[in-house]
Amino acid sequence: MSFVKKFFQRQKIPQGRYTYRGKDQFKGLALQLRVEPHNKGLLVINANTVLYLNETSTAYAYYLMQGLDTKEVISKIRRIYRVKEKQATTDYEKLVYTISTLAQTEEVDPISYLKVDKIEP
Repeated sequence: MSFVKKFFQRQKIPQGRYTYRGKDQFKGLALQLRVEPHNKGLLVINANTVLYLNETSTAYAYYLMQGLDTKEVISKIRRIYRVKEKQATTDYEKLVYTISTLAQTEEVDPISYLKVDKIEP
């Protein structure tokens, strides 16, 4: 593969299954992430809530589960997707908030309260 092609090729999140047990601020949180082909993902929160993730949300979740701090996650996302720092930070904070809220509150409606899109089976 030529250097130019390799340079412009988007880094991919490794396909597979990942497990995370929360520490510090995420203590008690259990996540399972399945990274599908084309980098879409399925995130299971505390074994009772499922989120279908697009490519960028899958990357955010993957890096969160790797234990990277916020600055490292934002840096990696900016390199992969070529987005501005403010946008990357806002998107990451929204995902973390959504995961935390769904983990702590069983009776919240993610569609109306968190503005999560509903996907029909």
